[in-house]
Amino acid sequence: MHNRDEETRLFTPGFILASLATFTLFVSFSPLLATLPIYAIQMGAGEIEVGLIIGAFATTAVFFRPLTGRETDRRGAKGLMLVGALIFLVAALLYDFARTVPLLLLLRVFHGIGMAAFTTASSAYVACVAPPKRRGEAMSYYGMANNLALAVGPAAGIFVMNSFGFTTLFLSLAVVGLVTILLVALLDEEPSVRAANPEWFSRPALFPSAILVALTLTLGGILSFLPLFALDRKIDPQGVGWYFTVYAIALIISRAFAGTVSDRFGRPAAVVPGLAAVALALGILSLTRDLPTLLLVAAVYGVGFAAVHPTLMALTIDRAPAHGRGAVMATFSAAMDLGIGAGSMFWGLVVATSGFTQMWLL
Repeated sequence: MHNRDEETRLFTPGFILASLATFTLFVSFSPLLATLPIYAIQMGAGEIEVGLIIGAFATTAVFFRPLTGRETDRRGAKGLMLVGALIFLVAALLYDFARTVPLLLLLRVFHGIGMAAFTTASSAYVACVAPPKRRGEAMSYYGMANNLALAVGPAAGIFVMNSFGFTTLFLSLAVVGLVTILLVALLDEEPSVRAANPEWFSRPALFPSAILVALTLTLGGILSFLPLFALDRKIDPQGVGWYFTVYAIALIISRAFAGTVSDRFGRPAAVVPGLAAVALALGILSLTRDLPTLLLVAAVYGVGFAAVHPTLMALTIDRAPAHGRGAVMATFSAAMDLGIGAGSMFWGLVVATSGFTQMWLL
């Protein structure tokens, strides 16, 4: 009985610490979702350049995922998590000095390397310590770390920006980055199988990754242009912060349920309804002209994303060999970066030529 309990125990010290570190990492990042487009506009960027600045972060992560996945399989996850957290700390300190569009682009590239290192390694770490029979549930709870950060980060970022300015905002993000480093330092090395000659990418991960690209193309548009969309529709800019709060609450409430559904009834039982909810939310967004409707979109989109993303992650790990989880999670995470990065850049062109309504409908 004891062994069976140990085999199905989810909330181990390693799982909890890795989730906490992921939470603080995203607390140091999520305020930028609502504030960086405004900062970039103040630095002289246009709509297309805002898309490039936001997209450069995710696009950089795409190219570095294979390297970070390979190094995770070769050396273990903890070291790569430390590297990523350190980059986040340094990047936060440098934003206040990046006062031109080219400098902002370079800094986003550097910051994106940190995201590639940390999130690839942390998801591989959690895959190692989570019990296989509760994998969907584990990925859902782990994903809540990101979601909780989204619940507080963007709204807090707007508040700090409006009350104290960008310098205080960036220093605050650096302090949270330091906390992330301290949490990662407390982790034990994960009990994973090291690979002598690890792969650069994972073929078993390609199918769920393709679905993830389609999903996150839509997220790229939201992350890059929701603040500007709110301004265009004369919605209170603070409402963008509240959008991410409602979105995150919907994610948190839905994730555990979706993970349990996928564990019991199969992965498609969560993925297909989730994709339908995302499509519905974007259709409503194309018609949105007030804050209550924007918050409704946040809730519907959050429920859909909560059903799809952790379930696809669990499906990816289902298909992965024990010695190649770094490569598997690198491929899967790169798909998310690719969708967000390509979406940010492509939707910038659509907005500039056709407007916001057509962008959300596409």
